[in-house]
Amino acid sequence: MPRTGSSRNAWRRRSRRSGRRRAPVRCAAHRQAQARLPLRRAPAACGWRCEVQPTRRVTVASADGTLIAVWITGEGPTLLAVPGTAADHTVWDRVVPLLAPHATVAVVDRRGRGESGDVEPYRIGPEVDDLVAVAAALPGPVHLYGHSFGGYLALHAAARVPNLASLALYEGGLLPRSVQQFSASFIAELDRLVSAGLREQALELFMTHAAGLRTSELAALRAQPNWQGRLRSAHTIPRELRSLAEHGADPVPTEQIAVPVLLIVGAETEAMRRSWFESMASLFADARVAVLPRQGHAAHMTAPELLAGALAEFVGTGTAATAR
Repeated sequence: MPRTGSSRNAWRRRSRRSGRRRAPVRCAAHRQAQARLPLRRAPAACGWRCEVQPTRRVTVASADGTLIAVWITGEGPTLLAVPGTAADHTVWDRVVPLLAPHATVAVVDRRGRGESGDVEPYRIGPEVDDLVAVAAALPGPVHLYGHSFGGYLALHAAARVPNLASLALYEGGLLPRSVQQFSASFIAELDRLVSAGLREQALELFMTHAAGLRTSELAALRAQPNWQGRLRSAHTIPRELRSLAEHGADPVPTEQIAVPVLLIVGAETEAMRRSWFESMASLFADARVAVLPRQGHAAHMTAPELLAGALAEFVGTGTAATAR
């Protein structure tokens, strides 16, 4: 339960009686944020405020009428986060508490996931339309972040977002050809597993052979409460891969993206993929690379404080130093 103003005053009275000015006990998320994140201002006094970080759900109608659910927490500059394949807003559950004291964090349920609607047949274009519509509905300039396939969508949406403040891509955006062109047999196998009700096997096959997750990262994902949500979204994997095969090489007007761009990569990501994503910096007028030490493709699960730190610095200052 949130603490009331009387609790706040009581703490002040106790401080005066003791002759010492002590900060109230902070929540674990704020202690971690204060210790590790390069933030412009200190976290709120959590003794009465950290628990008053409610998350509200709003829906935005996309261009085709599909309702897209967005989960909003916190106050400050607006950060719109776009999850990757087979992920809904809960994939950011460990990142949101670290950023919410300093930003308005909006995490989207992409169509076909979580509480968002869906339309068949699937096409990439409407997903991009979804992000443009959501960004337009959010307050103020929007800092747009996308992970993996979510980064691919965010990049394609960026040039169409009039209130864009910056763009951050975590191993997403222009995808390597090896990711764009999965074999028909691989996609057919995913289809077979999903149709047979073997969603866990389908998800694991995708995560290891397509997303390139290490064994430790896959174990971390399986241990998260949102694993069941990923299983419910497993049917969206084959359709995304088919769309990538058709449109993955479509040109992106990167020259129209004049805002600061942050390219995030994991130091432990397979070398060829890491080099590919780092090389994207040359395509933008103002781009920087942040390398997350000892991380791969899933730092939002394995080291949320590192990902939150990179984003907090970038959103706060428009820059992010390369860390190796």
